[in-house]
Amino acid sequence: MNLSVFATENSILEKELKGRVAVVIDVLRATSTIVTALANGCKEVIPVMEIEEAVNMAKNYDKNTFLLAGERGTVQENKDIVILCAGTDGKFSLDDVVTAGMVVSYICRNKEDVELDDLALTSRYIYELNKSDLNRLLSHTYHYGKLMEAGFEEDIKYCLKHDVIDIVPHYENGIIRNKANR
Repeated sequence: MNLSVFATENSILEKELKGRVAVVIDVLRATSTIVTALANGCKEVIPVMEIEEAVNMAKNYDKNTFLLAGERGTVQENKDIVILCAGTDGKFSLDDVVTAGMVVSYICRNKEDVELDDLALTSRYIYELNKSDLNRLLSHTYHYGKLMEAGFEEDIKYCLKHDVIDIVPHYENGIIRNKANR
């Protein structure tokens, strides 16, 4: 199995994704929020790019059946995997790369013959060297600082926990659902 990590979604060419499983990471809030929502009974998450698109889509649902949420400013056997790190404001974001490193580390512990690209290898080492205190590692990063300034300290603490939810979100046909409920 080949395992690749890319620092931002924009750096991915369509040919890099063809025939591979894609894992998207935007840990400081987007993917953490999606996983938490699904684990707490949300049937599906429909990601959109613009607020206007979400507002227009909401007009098609009964008032009490949805929640608009957003952010301004996201393993199958014998398949190659691409991990896409969303970044922050179009730039490299260490929190996403460290999370990718955690995923890479887990896969390497549980599967033999994993071929890593250089960023997958680097993200794994960064995670493994800092896993005992991720808060310390990330406390000086740009995105962490922006969230702290906005009063989201509890969100950060939650997002930096691991192994608290036992589901796998699955994106298909524009909708994210709990893989077990597909």
